[in-house]
Amino acid sequence: MPSSSSLLAGYIGAHLAITQGSRWIKRAFEVITLLVGAKLIVG
Repeated sequence: MPSSSSLLAGYIGAHLAITQGSRWIKRAFEVITLLVGAKLIVG
C-alpha cells in the first residue's frame, strides 16, 4: 500500500502534468494513467 506522501506526490505531479504540459503530453499521460489503473483493478 502506498504511503500518504506518495499518493500526495503522485496527485501533485499528475495535476502539474495536466495543467502545464503540452497537448500530446496530456494525451500520453491520460492513456498511461488509464492503462495503469486498469492493470491495478484487474490485478
